[in-house]
Amino acid sequence: MKALYIAFQPLQDGSGISKKIYAQYFALKELGLDIEFCCQKTDNGRLCYVVDGTGIIDILGSGLKAHMGLYCRYAGLRKYILENHVRFVYIRYIQIATPFFLSFLKILRKNGVIVFLEIPTFPYDGEYKAHSFLKKMQQRVEKKCRTYFYKYVDRVVTYSNDLSIFGIPTIRISNGLDMAQIPLRNPVPHQGVNLICVAMFKRWHGIDRLVEGLRQYYSSRQDTKVYLRIIGNGNSYFQSVKDLVSNYSLDEYVTFEGIKTGKDLDALFDDSDLAIGCLACHRKNVYEVRSLKNVEYAARGIPFIYSECNDDFDGRNYVYKIVADESPVHVGALLHFIADNHLSPLSIRKTIESDLSWVGQMEKVCMFIKRDT
Repeated sequence: MKALYIAFQPLQDGSGISKKIYAQYFALKELGLDIEFCCQKTDNGRLCYVVDGTGIIDILGSGLKAHMGLYCRYAGLRKYILENHVRFVYIRYIQIATPFFLSFLKILRKNGVIVFLEIPTFPYDGEYKAHSFLKKMQQRVEKKCRTYFYKYVDRVVTYSNDLSIFGIPTIRISNGLDMAQIPLRNPVPHQGVNLICVAMFKRWHGIDRLVEGLRQYYSSRQDTKVYLRIIGNGNSYFQSVKDLVSNYSLDEYVTFEGIKTGKDLDALFDDSDLAIGCLACHRKNVYEVRSLKNVEYAARGIPFIYSECNDDFDGRNYVYKIVADESPVHVGALLHFIADNHLSPLSIRKTIESDLSWVGQMEKVCMFIKRDT
């Protein structure tokens, strides 16, 4: 059976999301699916849809034309799917529902194509703050159109515990990882306690909660020095965290390292005692999530902290879980947790090796493909 994975976005080198998308695709291939990969790519300043081994199948254009094409133009995709007798389509959904998208799905259904829709975060409305009139209208249209997905989508792939989404039965998976691509942490001796956080920062990462905790911690004399290294960048929220650090005179203890990859990133993990996951998913009204960041931390073999409910890691003795609210992180309690944790990096990694590989997770998807075809 011929299949197509569609990512309605350009993929970027070094992006965790892009690595995840590619890993899912390669896992499906490894599991024996005859599948091709389609994503957006810029060619000579024009945004295009590209299929591997085939090249450009549609040109969206540039500027506003390209932006509108994302929501309206599906002719090239439709033609490629039907002419190449694709029988299964896996779509990574990024809130692009419009009447044009529904029409695209309707034609696929009419021609007997099985459609699985992956929704990376659910519920997702809290992730998007619309300020312009156009964005608000896009959100209103999306909310209306998604109520019709049940007519054309066979399964929703989710990282939540929902049994159905938009009236469609779900396939519940976890974020996986290619373990061979993640080096095991090799701890090195250092002074004090080092915390590390890696992200493209948004408000739900909640790193401000930890900065507030450090302010409280250093409000009195402390014999143990605690340092936080922030790896990555972000939008206005990221700048607000920088301002907070400066206002609290914590520049000695909180450093912004920028984007790090490869051996530079590996060295920072080797020199760290605890990794920081998301601390404020409640800000987008999400309380259950299987974060890829947590899987990466476990693969490196470093203890970590988060605030959400996560069936993959809740109750693990290398996880420190905090309450999902706006209270500052209690740094003293973190120090006790770190001091009491004697697990080796390898023993942490081994807890996820068999269950949280992408081949293992996408095998669940393949089971339902066989069931629905």
